[in-house]
Amino acid sequence: MTQTAAKPMPQVAAPELSERVTEPLMHVAGRASTLHFLKALLQFAVFAGVGLLAVVMLLGLVERVATPVSIAVSLVLFAALGVALVVMIKRGARSTDVFTAARLVDEAVPETHERISSALSIADEPDARFKGSPELVAQLFRQAEGDAAKIDASRVVSAKRTGFWAAMVLPLGLAWVVAVLLFGPYVQTGLRRTLTPWREHAPPTVPTLQIRPGNVEVAQGDRVVIEVDITPPVGNPGSTVDRAEIESRFLTGGESQAVAAPLERTGERSFRAVFDNVQQSFNYRVTAGTATTEAYRVTVHSRPTVQAIDLTYTYPKYTKLGPKQASSRDGAIDALVGTRVGFVLTTEQAVTSAQLIIGEREKTRIVALTPTGERTYAAELDVLESTVYRIALRDERQLENREPGTRTITARPDLPPTVAITTPASPVMRVRPDDTVTLAVTASDDFGVSAVELLLQVDEHAVETRPLPFDARAALPLKLTHAIALTDVLKKYEGLDARRLNYQVRVTDNREPERQATLSQRQTLELDRKAAPLAQREDAAAVKELAESIKQSRERMRELESRLEALQKSAEKSPLTEAQKREAAEIRKALSEEAARLEKAAERHRGTAFGNIAEAAGKVANEPMKQAAEQAGKAALAEDRANAQRELGDAKKATQESREKLDALAKSLEKQADDRRTEQALHDLAERQQALAEAMAKGSRDPEKVAAEQRELQKELEKLMQENKELGKAGDEKARGQMAELDRKIEELRKAQQQQEEKARSAAEAAKAGERAKNLAKSQEQLNREVQEFNRRQQEALRNAGARAPEQDDLEPIVKDLQNKDFSKAAGQQEKQSEALNQAGKKMQEQAARNAPDAKAAERASQNAKDAAQLDQQATALKEQIDEAKKQLAPPTRPSDPANQKASELAEQVKQESKELSQQSPAQKNAAENASRAAEEAKRLAQQGKADEAQKKLAEATGQLKKAADEAQAATKKGQNAQEAAAEEAKSLAQRQQQLAEQTRKAAQSTTDAQTTKDQAQQIQQQQKELAQRMSQAAQQARQTAKENAGTSPEAAKGAEQAAQALERAAREQSQAASATGQHDQQQTAQRQSQSGQALSQASEAVREATPSSGNADSAAQAAQNAHEAQSKSAKGDAQAARQAAEQLQQASRAIAQRGTAAGSGSQQPTARGGSEPAGAALGPAQGGAEASMPSSVKDLGIAPSDWARLPPRVQSELENAAKQSGPPAYREQIKNYYTRISRLKPDEGQ
Repeated sequence: MTQTAAKPMPQVAAPELSERVTEPLMHVAGRASTLHFLKALLQFAVFAGVGLLAVVMLLGLVERVATPVSIAVSLVLFAALGVALVVMIKRGARSTDVFTAARLVDEAVPETHERISSALSIADEPDARFKGSPELVAQLFRQAEGDAAKIDASRVVSAKRTGFWAAMVLPLGLAWVVAVLLFGPYVQTGLRRTLTPWREHAPPTVPTLQIRPGNVEVAQGDRVVIEVDITPPVGNPGSTVDRAEIESRFLTGGESQAVAAPLERTGERSFRAVFDNVQQSFNYRVTAGTATTEAYRVTVHSRPTVQAIDLTYTYPKYTKLGPKQASSRDGAIDALVGTRVGFVLTTEQAVTSAQLIIGEREKTRIVALTPTGERTYAAELDVLESTVYRIALRDERQLENREPGTRTITARPDLPPTVAITTPASPVMRVRPDDTVTLAVTASDDFGVSAVELLLQVDEHAVETRPLPFDARAALPLKLTHAIALTDVLKKYEGLDARRLNYQVRVTDNREPERQATLSQRQTLELDRKAAPLAQREDAAAVKELAESIKQSRERMRELESRLEALQKSAEKSPLTEAQKREAAEIRKALSEEAARLEKAAERHRGTAFGNIAEAAGKVANEPMKQAAEQAGKAALAEDRANAQRELGDAKKATQESREKLDALAKSLEKQADDRRTEQALHDLAERQQALAEAMAKGSRDPEKVAAEQRELQKELEKLMQENKELGKAGDEKARGQMAELDRKIEELRKAQQQQEEKARSAAEAAKAGERAKNLAKSQEQLNREVQEFNRRQQEALRNAGARAPEQDDLEPIVKDLQNKDFSKAAGQQEKQSEALNQAGKKMQEQAARNAPDAKAAERASQNAKDAAQLDQQATALKEQIDEAKKQLAPPTRPSDPANQKASELAEQVKQESKELSQQSPAQKNAAENASRAAEEAKRLAQQGKADEAQKKLAEATGQLKKAADEAQAATKKGQNAQEAAAEEAKSLAQRQQQLAEQTRKAAQSTTDAQTTKDQAQQIQQQQKELAQRMSQAAQQARQTAKENAGTSPEAAKGAEQAAQALERAAREQSQAASATGQHDQQQTAQRQSQSGQALSQASEAVREATPSSGNADSAAQAAQNAHEAQSKSAKGDAQAARQAAEQLQQASRAIAQRGTAAGSGSQQPTARGGSEPAGAALGPAQGGAEASMPSSVKDLGIAPSDWARLPPRVQSELENAAKQSGPPAYREQIKNYYTRISRLKPDEGQ
């Protein structure tokens, strides 16, 4: 089947949609767009108004809203409004096309049956094939045109919704009006907080604060005044503010420290705060009532400041002072006039100008400081007068430093020298024209003395100047001694009958160029020929004062000895009570004070003629008296009975020794004073005799008057010989020999008698063996208990030392042996246990020595404790410094502030002390390290400007250090004292055990002797009879000696007679002792032997006291006798005899002087405890030497040995040096005369 192709249909033009359809639709679209835009706009307005009102009321009704919260709420609000605005704009800007309008018509007019929208769709179809039949399309278009003609745009697009939103604006506006009327202030505050949330806005109930100057920049040290004006709140215009406060915040180490302070009221609603001397920047805010301002800032620019001032003093050459350097911040200059000062200034920061402004007001001068390095500036200035100066600094900002005040320049003048005459002490003194006055002068100056001169004026005559030699290299003050020989001074005025001599001393210093001189007080010597010799008066005064000092010390020692004895008895029963310890401490104090007083008195007399006595008194004060004080002090600290008893016993012994030595010194002083008076009297007689001899040789005087004067001198000598027994008797060699032989026999009898007496005493004691055994056993039991108690208390100490003390099993047998009267066995055991105790004590002593620190370690421990305590105090003081700075509104928040610098310095010291403590005391190492770490932390905080925290750490560190140092010191003392006390206690027990052993040995020996005596009674009786016969023979010899010497040596005869009587008594007692021995009456035998021995002692004493003297004493007596005989011849006109009398008198004077010298230098003197000791031990060093010890140079000068002997050691040394110097004969004669006269006077210790 053949197909044929279809033919296309013919194309018919489609009809076009007329404007009658589109135009009405355009009206509908335009109305719809307009109403839509209006609705969007109204919707935004309502949304914005509601949101804004809500936020405004929220922020306005809340009294205080933080700024960040205000900003956050505002941002949220405006973000929401922005989003809403964008959305609304998009909606309102969207236009309505004809298609949308057609749909609106279809929806609004259903009877059109969508013909309008269909017509638009067909008309808009581009493909004609899909439009359909043209006829139908045309028909549709005609219908659509008819429908379009009927369209009412207002009906299609209703304005109800737009009207609704328009109606919503009215209540919203009303709500705003109501809010403004009712909550106006809150709305205003809310609007401000919403629109400017970054600012502080006071609520309507909070006043408004106006701040001046707000943010400000000032210079360091300026004054900042912050003023506040207060506007009352809107809601309460009449309100007032009672108080306003400023809070300042300082930045310290990255952290803020707040300091609050009240403001000063300046008006009803105005306040102010004044910050003086502002040192660093800070922020501040002000609070008044409920209102608080925003934070403001005061920015401080640093002024140039002084960091340090280094001074170098170069003193004038004549001062012989080396340069001196000093560093400080105050910059005070203090120097001698004429000193050149090197001034070096160090600043905190670099400056462009540095000057010193010296002086005040119009009298100023400027010294420029030259840069010498980074922040260092230097200048030199001469100190000429005292004044002040300021430091002027300027930096690159043209800021100047602010000096706290002027700094001082003190110009110390070179003071005039000083001079004083210390001897004679009286400004007016009466002397004889032939006296020699010793002048003691003290001269000084601040730098040196160039001359010392003596000014002498006799009556109204011209002043004579004499230089006083001195060692220019000697240390100041100078102490000079010079003898004014009046005969030498008055030689020029012989025959003028001088009445007085005025004298004073002038001292000149070494100041350059003008030297200064000072005169001492003017003193006067009144010349009187009838006055007693000056040396005699001075000796009398010295003896009186020294004797009174020794007497006072003797009485004091006797009193303290009794008090110590009472305390010692108390310590025998129990340890000392607190009251008794106080008594011991008071005794120690009394002993120390008395030793110091006696030493001071001795020092005053060491250079006098009785210097040997004074030296010995000083030795007593420094040795036994001070030893007694130390022992009494130890007793006051002793905790146990044994130590207290031992120390008190030692103190008592030392006190007794002091008293006995002082007793001996008192007797020696009395004897020496008598000799001194005799020597002076003989010397005076010799000079007068010499003057008389010279007058007789010249023949210039009336012989009768000369004879009368000679007889007067002879009477004076006779009187002197009668007053001085030794001087009145010349030695008798025969009497001395006889008395010596008698003394030898008596001594032999004494030795034999003592043997008999010992046997008798032993026998008597043996008779009491039972009672003695009982007492010894009782004492041993008591000692056993103490040893056991010692073992219990010191068990650990014994074990540590590897020592062993006797146990109970060792000690109990001793008591049994004593009770059984087995003394020998008991004594052996006692000695064994004593040795055991002694060995234990030694081992514990050695252990204590090994464990104890040396003296330096103990001293270091004590010093560490003191240093730690001082650091602790400084840490406390630092807190007060910080608190004071805060009160001044200048807290130390910078590392350079003084408080922080001080904290750093103290921290370094604590670290150093901690290091030393850990090295010296390992037991405290941990505590010391903790203190060091705390100090390191304190230093770190101080370097960050955190003074408060640094001080707290520092206080912690010093507290730890102090505690550790105290514990270390206490441990040192405690361990040492405990170990030594245990060792001493063991030795004390050993000593007591040994004493008991000795008593037991004596009991054993007494028992043996008693048995021997009993067995040999007949033999002993025969020995006693023979001894009695020998005593009778010695008595006969003594009586014969008395007869032979009755005429030639009365004193020897008298002594021999007394010895004969004593020997006869001794013989009778010895015979009665023999009778008692035959009757076996041991007690009677012992008693008779004792009385016989006493009689022998009396015989020996009588012989020795009556034996004629020899040596110097005999020489003096013989010379006096020779002088007396020569005077008898001189009275008859023999001039040669007159000279011989003068020489013999001078020889007698020298002999007595040498005897005193020998007594002070080498003789043996009895002691209080019997026996003898060198006189030097009792009387101190000799005041000179005998002729054999006198230097040859002094002998060549012509100085007499007696004069040399009287000179103090220092004057002797001076004389020896002068004698070695060469010079003309007149000069050497002057030296001889000078020292001859001074030998009779009181030298000065300061020579």
